[in-house]
Amino acid sequence: MTTRTNGKEELGKRYVYKIIYSIMEKGKEKGEIKQSLSLKYCVDLFMACMTGVYLHWCIYGGEYELEPFAMNIARNLYSIIKA
Repeated sequence: MTTRTNGKEELGKRYVYKIIYSIMEKGKEKGEIKQSLSLKYCVDLFMACMTGVYLHWCIYGGEYELEPFAMNIARNLYSIIKA
């Protein structure tokens, strides 16, 4: 087991996590994300929401358009984490 010391190392080789982490890191640096929230928490929250969206869509057999539903969830999430 590898000991990890910061958020970026903890993300390992998970490419999507790295992309989302980078985007949120830039947003945090610009003051667009609450300073009280860790980047890891924000990335984990986003990924959990998007995983849930995809799972929900699969359970419902793709009966609705995935992109508008996912975008609505992402907008709601942003309203929670924005500074």
